[in-house]
Amino acid sequence: VPLGLPVRIVHGTEDDRVPCGMSRRYKERADAAGDEVVLDELPGCGHFELIDPLTGAWTAVLGAFQAVAGQSSD
Repeated sequence: VPLGLPVRIVHGTEDDRVPCGMSRRYKERADAAGDEVVLDELPGCGHFELIDPLTGAWTAVLGAFQAVAGQSSD
C-alpha cells in the first residue's frame, strides 16, 4: 500500500482458512496510507459461504460487486 485504487473487501468473521483479522489489518494500513478501503464483515460466515449464491452471504457479495461497478443494488 498505497495502491491508489479503491478496494472493497467482503470477509466472513468465522473464516477458518483466512482469518478476518488479515483484512482488518490490511484496511488499517491502507487507510493510513491514504487508500480508500471498505471492509464488509459478515458475522457468522466462513470461507466458502461467500462464493455460494445459495447462502445468506450472497446478497452482501453481490452488493459489493454492484458498488464497485457503480450500480445500485435496487
